[in-house]
Amino acid sequence: HKGNNWGERYRSAFKKESEKAHAGYYSVHLDDHHLTAELTATTRVGIHKYTFDEADSCVVFMDMAHRDELLGYQFDPVGDTMIVGMRQSKEWAQNQMVYFAAVYDHAFEYLDQTYEIAYETDSVTGESIQVMEMVPVFPLKFGKIDQLQVKVGLSSTSIEAAIANLQAEAPHWDFQAYKSNAEQ
Repeated sequence: HKGNNWGERYRSAFKKESEKAHAGYYSVHLDDHHLTAELTATTRVGIHKYTFDEADSCVVFMDMAHRDELLGYQFDPVGDTMIVGMRQSKEWAQNQMVYFAAVYDHAFEYLDQTYEIAYETDSVTGESIQVMEMVPVFPLKFGKIDQLQVKVGLSSTSIEAAIANLQAEAPHWDFQAYKSNAEQ
């Protein structure tokens, strides 16, 4: 891992010429991770498709701190293919609440919240002490796969509404159908 924060550790280089973007669709090849990421959407559901250059084991890091100031979060696995939760943040809104339900087309092993060991100096003794700091990053481990799809339903009202949006707007795994519909 390189970098001082999680965003720096999992980002990837890419070549501008590998990007494709138009209304309803975006794709890019991520050189460091050896995969092509494709994105499309319905009104309230983001559809992701990741195709690996070669089948490989995969760990997805769901980073709750990425983007704006994180005020609070909830992150709960539901079985081995769904994550539900909430992200509370401050930026353009003082108290923005976004609820989500993410379902994967492959089962994952939930590895629990990430932590890091930091070193601090005791103000009385001057000794260096270890402190465990929880990081709002949650790894999901998949076996050896060549492609992974995820659908992420969003709501500003509740996790139940995010699940309802997911079920209503994205009931199947046909990425091309979602893409074609979004491009219209």
